[in-house]
Amino acid sequence: GTGLCVGHDGDEIAVLTTRHSIEETRGPGVGARVPLTCMSIVGDTAPARVLWVGRQGLDLALVGVKLTRPEEVMPVALDEAGRSKLGDPLFAVGHELSCPWSYYEGTVSAVRTLRTSFGLHVKYVQTAMVLPAGTGGGGLFHKDGRLAGLISWFRRGGSNETNFAISIE
Repeated sequence: GTGLCVGHDGDEIAVLTTRHSIEETRGPGVGARVPLTCMSIVGDTAPARVLWVGRQGLDLALVGVKLTRPEEVMPVALDEAGRSKLGDPLFAVGHELSCPWSYYEGTVSAVRTLRTSFGLHVKYVQTAMVLPAGTGGGGLFHKDGRLAGLISWFRRGGSNETNFAISIE
């Protein structure tokens, strides 16, 4: 999975990611936490710990990780997030098949409010860009670098794939 640095507390970095990136999603261990190791953009790796997990079907989690060079990892600017509109150009960077820092681009297909299985209404940015396994939990960004959302889930139909990111709004 992928995640975004959203803040620092001394040498600990807060990383926003998806719940499905930190828990088993299939088999007899569904819901069990998986061992977490974080790799920063500067190449440092360290074990991570779960700080918060979304409820009511919200696919979000916050993890903490202590890195040796936390000052080299800059938090994403959440206060500069942008509203997404149909046709806006987007990009994402994720970790497809253990290939870190892979780049993808596309556009906003729609902005939708959908209900989780627990009744929570969540706003999503929909895109038809292909975002393979490993990109979940990463950011979906506007071309100017403003965060649009956090990549969460996809729906496949025939040869088409539609991806959904939890809107940062």
